[in-house]
Amino acid sequence: AEAKAEEVKSRETNRAAAMEAEEFEAAEKAAAEEEATRQLTVDIGELREGLANVARIVNGPPGVSDLASDAAAAAAAAAALEEEIRQLSGRLQAVDNKQERHAEET
Repeated sequence: AEAKAEEVKSRETNRAAAMEAEEFEAAEKAAAEEEATRQLTVDIGELREGLANVARIVNGPPGVSDLASDAAAAAAAAAALEEEIRQLSGRLQAVDNKQERHAEET
């Protein structure tokens, strides 16, 4: 009977130790999950910051190529305006010459 009682006590001790081990493993798992969640939150924050930086770059002030393109367009527009002014000056001169001739004839 004593051996039986020792065996029962040993089983109970083993069962208690197993339960403690399971609780310890569960606590470790929960702590690991908590740390993983914290790290994911940090990673998500860093990704959001990176996306915000990309958005600032894309939507930010014009870059060198944009400025160069704008300058080229402005130069082309200025050249077109200069040509138009030259043509209009030529027409104006022709009208002035015609008026002078008409005035001389009358």
